[in-house]
Amino acid sequence: MRPISGPWVILHGDGSLRIVLEFSSATSVNRLQHVHLRRPAAEGEDGPQLLHAIRQHNQVQRPLAKRSQILSFHLSREQTYLRELILWLGAGRELSIAVPRLPHAEEAARVVFVGGRRWPTGRDMEAVATQLGGSIHAAVLVGTEWTASLGSGGWESAIPLLVPHREAADALIDVLVGPPGDWRSGLSFGPLAMPLIRSASEAALVMAAHLEPWLLPLDLSGTFRLDREAQPRQHSLGHMAMLIDAAHRRHRLPAVISMEQRSGFISDPLIAADARTVVAQAGGVRVLSALSDGSAPLFLHDHIAMALYAPHLLAVRADRDHLRLHYQPLRPSEQPGLTMQWRLNEDLDRQPHAGGGNAEALWTAWQQGDNQALEVLSWLPLPELLGIGADAAALRRLMGLRSQSARLFLRRLSAADTSLVNEWVAIMGNEAEYLRRDIILRQLAHPERRRLPLFRSMLISSEDGEVIRSVLRVAELERDIGLLQTLTQRLREQVHGQLPLDQDPTLQHALSHALFDSPFLSPTPLRPLARALEQRLHPLARPPVDRFLARHGRERGLD
Repeated sequence: MRPISGPWVILHGDGSLRIVLEFSSATSVNRLQHVHLRRPAAEGEDGPQLLHAIRQHNQVQRPLAKRSQILSFHLSREQTYLRELILWLGAGRELSIAVPRLPHAEEAARVVFVGGRRWPTGRDMEAVATQLGGSIHAAVLVGTEWTASLGSGGWESAIPLLVPHREAADALIDVLVGPPGDWRSGLSFGPLAMPLIRSASEAALVMAAHLEPWLLPLDLSGTFRLDREAQPRQHSLGHMAMLIDAAHRRHRLPAVISMEQRSGFISDPLIAADARTVVAQAGGVRVLSALSDGSAPLFLHDHIAMALYAPHLLAVRADRDHLRLHYQPLRPSEQPGLTMQWRLNEDLDRQPHAGGGNAEALWTAWQQGDNQALEVLSWLPLPELLGIGADAAALRRLMGLRSQSARLFLRRLSAADTSLVNEWVAIMGNEAEYLRRDIILRQLAHPERRRLPLFRSMLISSEDGEVIRSVLRVAELERDIGLLQTLTQRLREQVHGQLPLDQDPTLQHALSHALFDSPFLSPTPLRPLARALEQRLHPLARPPVDRFLARHGRERGLD
């Protein structure tokens, strides 16, 4: 008898831990009753001894999976002094479980955030451990979607798991990792503390309770989100002004991690101008997403330094002198990771990843051949990049470089100087799709720019499904008829063969529903498109077209 997944080691905030195994639903309950934990024999004992632990057995239905059985053993804090546990599964069948040891104040702490729709593999975790310079001390489970994937990566038995504090009970999560209320005072790993911020008004008080060298607040409030499931009231970073002010003015922290996100992004270094406004400034606080599932943000406003368009893992390494945040792309992506580093007891205004540096001097240095200057330029806040004098010749030179710093700096320039966008489009041609996505999403954040010929032209010619999904969501939230009309023109070009039809059936359906079910668009220009698409769309996408033709007729009636 073998578990189909596990054993997983779940860390609890009170120092106790939980050993969890998953068995097939076909496994006999009687056989499971004999599974137990033992401790290694001490001096003078004949052999391993029974270890008394709180035992729990449940039948569960995990998402998109067959029913299974979860068997868990909860060990008290006093029992975790053991270095090793023995899981007895039957005669001759034993598993050895190493009891995790969290780092102390003089050691480096290494933590990774996992969750969302893309689950890391063992090779992904090995790549993260290599970047962090050692084994991972804990994996923080973010959100709730991990309940479908836990155990499928092949690494879960080797890395301790924990779930940040949650208020509400959830039957499945309670069985897998324990009841709510855990880690209420925040996460602590040697020199690193990650206080949990549930309300911006309590941020200063919560952070003041920690004395570790490095504080990295985890924002659980959900007041700011950029993914397509966010509501309009969550779109402004100004809602985080009080948290950013507490992190910057009182504690001089380099970053805050936003836990309620799906789309990956990194903000400019920010400070609070007032209770509802933030501005970019060197030495400020960067806001980063804990998860990055590869979906595009709803749009990119000016305070967002860059979006992460591939699935990434966020990993953290902290020792007494340095803090390192690393975004590791999930396989099969071959893109290099993104790393930010800060040094303790050094003015943040002078550190590159805090936005320190003189833009004009660095730009001049790069033009004179100093390629390292480009790395610093890529992390400057947006106001510092305005007016550095980038022209078409500089853009062509940057486009010809293959370095990551050149790629990042190009993306930063697309936000800094919108007057260059016309030249950019001419230079790019059909290449640099990531740059096209940046430009469209940045224009999408400004309603007044959505009517410009350049934006309409780029959107009509775009074959980027992520961009189209974001445009559809903005049109829905803001009831923007102009965006729907632009998408209608794009669909017309697809019907006429000037642009290929979107291949994703779900995207076809989203477009069909937005246009053919819209109460705001005239049926006259849509009718020939509906007739032409009847037999060309995927069956999933046809119902909106069928409803449209049934409602408005295949031909326009006589007035």
